[in-house]
Amino acid sequence: MTDRARRDRRNERLSPASLRCRQAALNSRPQTSRIRFGTATVITLALALSSCGIQGPIRPPRVERPEAVKDLKAAQTGLNFILTFTLPSLATDGERLTKPVSVEIFRWTGATLGAKAPRGAAPWKKLNAAELATDMRGNQVRIRLSVSASELAARAGTAYSFQVATLTHGFRGRQMVSALSNIARQTLIDVTPPPAELKVRATRNALILSWSPPLATLSGKPAANLTGYNVYTSETGAVGSFALAGESVEPNFRFSDFRFGKTYYFKVRAMFSAAGSKSESAASRVASVTPRNIYPPSPPVGLSAIYAANAVELIWQANSEPNLAGYNVYRREPGAAFVRLNKSVLRAPVFRDATVVPGRKYYYAVTAQDLTGNESALSSPVRIVAH
Repeated sequence: MTDRARRDRRNERLSPASLRCRQAALNSRPQTSRIRFGTATVITLALALSSCGIQGPIRPPRVERPEAVKDLKAAQTGLNFILTFTLPSLATDGERLTKPVSVEIFRWTGATLGAKAPRGAAPWKKLNAAELATDMRGNQVRIRLSVSASELAARAGTAYSFQVATLTHGFRGRQMVSALSNIARQTLIDVTPPPAELKVRATRNALILSWSPPLATLSGKPAANLTGYNVYTSETGAVGSFALAGESVEPNFRFSDFRFGKTYYFKVRAMFSAAGSKSESAASRVASVTPRNIYPPSPPVGLSAIYAANAVELIWQANSEPNLAGYNVYRREPGAAFVRLNKSVLRAPVFRDATVVPGRKYYYAVTAQDLTGNESALSSPVRIVAH
């Protein structure tokens, strides 16, 4: 085989782009005769050769199939099932999702909590990305699924099971569906209406809540399976801002984690338990309170007095209030009213009165004052003769 034949065979295995690059390189070789190149020619040749990159294999478009949801939970609140889960942010290839994610919800009922989803069942409900956005906070999804009063009456005590799948749309709208999530189960319970007449009042050490317990269920039957109440609080009252403050078996609650001058909002839900599931009623109306510090400290105790070096020395036990500002000292003579002696609040429980007249009788008492300006009643007075 001649050299030309071998070269032609190699060229047959090259792509058209590679052939053009090779031909440009061959044409650039100098001939036996001396050739002078102009600047324009050199630039043109350099540009032609720079475009001759090696052609890589053609890559198919990326498939963005979402990872499966792994933390699906189901709960009942009044006439609603509440589904919560984390929306996946990664595809099955480990890369971040760049396309909008939709959700398919599967729901079925069974005689027991161990019932399995029917094979090949169509989604019970679908939510596109725009609809899903209204139920999201960050990547946390909270979907409310209504139950009719007739369904509650007919199916109370029935076990409901839920699964979700997430999906994106690829080339020409082709659906890329994730695997099904874990199964979340909830028994439908005939709960009561929300607790009524919620009230809250402030005391020195706590906010006291009280309400009327529900007597009948939503279907009109006597209240059953009631286990207590969940109390929720918020500092703004905005939807979605309420957090669980605690539980109570009785229709009252004591909330001690508060500050004077700050507004607090509360709502209460009745709790129920049946067939291994727990449910809540709808929330009561919201009640709010702004506690004011109108509560003075306790009067100081243990006041004693001695006369020494032409002055009366007073000492007493320190108060323990956390918002204590200090103390005031009062003095009177027989038949007269008490008069305050200190110009500013005393920080320490001691005082020296050097204005006494030797031989006269005096009565002393002290008060405690808080940072708001509330002043206690007078302590028990002590009597002393200045000699």
